[in-house]
Amino acid sequence: HDVLGLERMPNHETALRLGILWMRQATLSPFGPSVMSLAGSALSGDLVLASRNSRAFYSHRWYCPGTKEPHPDDADNNKLKQLQMLLRGPQSDVEFIWFDYWSVPQ
Repeated sequence: HDVLGLERMPNHETALRLGILWMRQATLSPFGPSVMSLAGSALSGDLVLASRNSRAFYSHRWYCPGTKEPHPDDADNNKLKQLQMLLRGPQSDVEFIWFDYWSVPQ
């Protein structure tokens, strides 16, 4: 997991530059596997078949939306630490996480 190596949640532009974003190219059925590729790569690049259980959606509330430099996490990175703890868990088979801050241009 690229998320396990993060010290702070990157915004979309930074995550794209770091090469840690994946895009869903196709879904084989509504509840089945998806074809994924690195964001910015051509379809002829590396493709990964992602099972339904390997994808997760992280929903949250921003801690400090009205500050001078808004960020979804607090100064201690508690959301990121919680997410990393879940990904390290023995039952976690999640490989792809949709998180608005790094999945959508800011």
